[in-house]
Amino acid sequence: LGIPVCLFAEPSAREQKHALKISSQGDLSQYIETYFDTSTIGAKNQPGSYVRIANEMKVDVKDIVFLSVSEEELLAAREAGVYAVRRKRPPDWSDPITTESGENYPTCCSMMQLFGNIFGAA
Repeated sequence: LGIPVCLFAEPSAREQKHALKISSQGDLSQYIETYFDTSTIGAKNQPGSYVRIANEMKVDVKDIVFLSVSEEELLAAREAGVYAVRRKRPPDWSDPITTESGENYPTCCSMMQLFGNIFGAA
């Protein structure tokens, strides 16, 4: 892809990979370079977790884009220096949004919106 795509989730990395292999859209695991989970990196609501991910990826934390539906996670990522994007789910695709804390985040409705034709979208 040229852009490393990684997952950071609460299920174990093994469970994340399995879920992507059996997705309704086919095997999506081929698009994920690295899997991070909270048992090894730390909680998603802690800024240090994003710093650890950047260190493991050997990139500057400001070069990471993190998507989440959780304001608490977005705030932690932003505090760490990560570019935080609010992942929207239907039926509320409104853009831009202001969260309960008053923070504004760019929004994204799909990975296709982020990466365009990389995933073979028409």
